[in-house]
Amino acid sequence: MLLLSSLRSRLLRPVFLTLCAAVVVQVVVALALTRGTIGALEQDLQKNLSEDAARLLGELQSADVEVRNGLSSLSERMQGDLAQGLTQRLTDEQMQLQNVLEHHLKQSGDDLAVLLAGVAPSAIWDNDVPALTEFVRMAHQNPAVVFVVYFDADGNQLTRHLNRKDPRVKALLDKGEGRTAFDKVLSAAENDPAFYLAKTPINPKGAEIGQVILGLSTSAVNTELSAFNSRFQTLVAGTASLVETGLAATASDSAKILGARLTAATEVAEALDANSQRAVKRSATTLLWKISLGLAATGVLLLVAVTLVLGRQVLRRLGLLVAALRGLSAGHGDLTQRVEIHSADEVGDMADAVNLFLAKLQPIVQEARAIAVQTGAEIDALGTRS
Repeated sequence: MLLLSSLRSRLLRPVFLTLCAAVVVQVVVALALTRGTIGALEQDLQKNLSEDAARLLGELQSADVEVRNGLSSLSERMQGDLAQGLTQRLTDEQMQLQNVLEHHLKQSGDDLAVLLAGVAPSAIWDNDVPALTEFVRMAHQNPAVVFVVYFDADGNQLTRHLNRKDPRVKALLDKGEGRTAFDKVLSAAENDPAFYLAKTPINPKGAEIGQVILGLSTSAVNTELSAFNSRFQTLVAGTASLVETGLAATASDSAKILGARLTAATEVAEALDANSQRAVKRSATTLLWKISLGLAATGVLLLVAVTLVLGRQVLRRLGLLVAALRGLSAGHGDLTQRVEIHSADEVGDMADAVNLFLAKLQPIVQEARAIAVQTGAEIDALGTRS
């Protein structure tokens, strides 16, 4: 009731309207400032989110490039390490194989020389040079044999078969020294590490009747080693090609997987950016509405509080003052009444002024009343005498 009566007051109506306008202006200004602040914050957040998303995509792309480069470097390094390891292994195997082949070649040369010495005694005793020459020709069927020569117990040469068309024999003849061709061949072969001389005495029944000298060329070993090296290099190249192909396939698969992951991460980052922006907008809108409602509710509560305070402190005392004045104006003429308002404000001052006016008016009215009574009495007396 007090609130309704306060709102109907003509005195307080301008105050209420002014307060309402002030509250509305306050809400509008606060909303404008809040909207501007939230808009700037939203733009900053969107900018930061966009920069973070771009930085994340850049990091992912850099990781993709680094992984690809790493796979390529790994492929090259593995190929180099494989080639180096296989080459070192080839060198070791070549040395071992060369030693084994030379050992077997020398062993086979010694065995062949022993065999030639074993079949020669009867031919030497019979001085059968054609038979010895036939043994020499048969020995030349071995491609490693360069020359074979029989000597008697006095060191005289019994066979003279020498294949001068053989390039190895020609080389020995060109380098050797001596009176005869066999002297040149023997001297050159003894000083050439590419040749091995198998010397076996012919001593049937313990008596030495001669000697057979067999010259072997180790070039066949080098030929075999070269062929082995060629085959091994082909194997190394094939292995490197297989490794390169396997690594390339693995790198391609890894690149595809990484590309798919990168695409998925890009989509996730873009979706996260969009969702974050939508969430920021929703939060900003919700915050703006909450601030608006809060300001409006605060303004309404402020109006109600001001209305109640004004109604309680002003209108009640003004009502007492109005009631007192209406009592005086009703014609009762009771000038002894006083307005009982005691406050240190304008309403109290007005009540004091009314009470002062009544105090000054009361003796005047009493005197006028006494004069009126006296005049009435005199008029009555005159009427009686007449």
